[in-house]
Amino acid sequence: MAGIEAVINHYLHSHPHAFDIERGFREWWLLGACPCRLDDVHAAIEHLVARGVVAERTLPDGQRAYARPGVANIRPQGPP
Repeated sequence: MAGIEAVINHYLHSHPHAFDIERGFREWWLLGACPCRLDDVHAAIEHLVARGVVAERTLPDGQRAYARPGVANIRPQGPP
């Protein structure tokens, strides 16, 4: 789990306005860098949230998105 947390933390540090849902972290951010199960990604994100490293927002469709604390404009992208 520490490896997953390190990759997420590094990505967010390198891309301070980035945000995503758990599946997006696994399928895009961690792809190739850290093969893992979605349950492992969930546990790592929950740990980062508990430590205050990552902030959680609930999207209009009920999904939870994650970003660095202070990122205000977390909203879905793509066609409306």
